[in-house]
Amino acid sequence: MTNIPIQLDTDVVSELIRLCVEIFKSENFEKENTVRFLMKAILLQIKSCYDPKNKVGKTHYDLELDEIHRQIYASPSSEWTIPSIAEKNESVRGAFPETL
Repeated sequence: MTNIPIQLDTDVVSELIRLCVEIFKSENFEKENTVRFLMKAILLQIKSCYDPKNKVGKTHYDLELDEIHRQIYASPSSEWTIPSIAEKNESVRGAFPETL
């Protein structure tokens, strides 16, 4: 199957990504935990916009998101940053600007 984009209803995911970048660049002493929770919020928001009725089976993108989700829950203390996730996951790599 090919990657099928997930239609997002609002700009919430973009705003959460913007907040991740802002907090990541800040001097906030809780920025690692904050970004970790924002990443979970991003994945949950994307998942909430996913309409399984439009699909026959899971796409490559779905499988990658499932794997990212599994990795985060299996090792929540790891450093979960957009660049580190993008290094490991092909679909994510093209979804975020190089500057992150």
